[in-house]
Amino acid sequence: MFRRSLLISTAFASGMAGAAYASDPLGSLPQMGAPAVDGVNLKADFFLGAIRERTLLGSSSGAIGGASASFTMPVGHSFGLQLDGVVAGRDGDPKIGGAAHLFWRRPDQGLFGLYGSAKGFEGGDASRLRGGLEGEFYAGRFTLSGVAGYERTNAPSVTVGAIPGFNIVDLGGRSRVFAMTDASYYAHDNWKLSAGYRYISGVHVGALGTEYMFQSQGGAAYSVFLEGRVGENRYAAAWGGLRVYIGASDKSLLRRHREDDPRNWLTEDVYAPRGVDQGRVATKYSAIKLPCGCGPFLCDP
Repeated sequence: MFRRSLLISTAFASGMAGAAYASDPLGSLPQMGAPAVDGVNLKADFFLGAIRERTLLGSSSGAIGGASASFTMPVGHSFGLQLDGVVAGRDGDPKIGGAAHLFWRRPDQGLFGLYGSAKGFEGGDASRLRGGLEGEFYAGRFTLSGVAGYERTNAPSVTVGAIPGFNIVDLGGRSRVFAMTDASYYAHDNWKLSAGYRYISGVHVGALGTEYMFQSQGGAAYSVFLEGRVGENRYAAAWGGLRVYIGASDKSLLRRHREDDPRNWLTEDVYAPRGVDQGRVATKYSAIKLPCGCGPFLCDP
């Protein structure tokens, strides 16, 4: 009887091990006790795309493109620091920005930390600052990630159009909350699919994305990615390109995302809806002379 029970227990344990191996044949899921960042690593993106949206005076469309990079390093065993940068262009407007992440992470569970970013645009005459909290949750091949907080856009007031009697102006600075979230699934170790939501510049946007790592050798790996966005005011954008990873060791895409670098959110800032750059439009009456008693218009005494 004991021998039969031992055989049954052994068979059950073997079956469970086989099932675990089948769901994760390369042992790609990070293990308990792994450090927050598996050594110093680098990531660089090179991308091109197009954008279209409705504006105050009609609609606009154009090409977009640029490059971004991330440098990530461990801070002790349980914490990490990442610095991001981006240089890009949109409709002839150069954009440059930087960000920092300071985070706690357990690669088998999730990440939590602080996030801050700054970006300049409109030839340096305008800027945007963001600060907030960042988080990730890991469950097998699923990942939930996001960042949320407060943003401040500083821009000069500029007249963007006029009709007889009054001007239409950009009011300049804006302060509001922002949020960016993604739900991702790794169809296999080197292929990620994602869907998400953005609330940036007071505009609601839906997001889709995919990334496939097609070559990995030693600590270096290469992937291709594609991103799409659709939102209010007929906003639509799509971009794709090549991503290069340089890390401490060879590993799958899934493990690189959970053991090396958190997401670089700066590209979302570069290709945000125009509302974030222009602010909400309002009207300002010009100083025209009208008879008294005409309400808010300036009166001729």
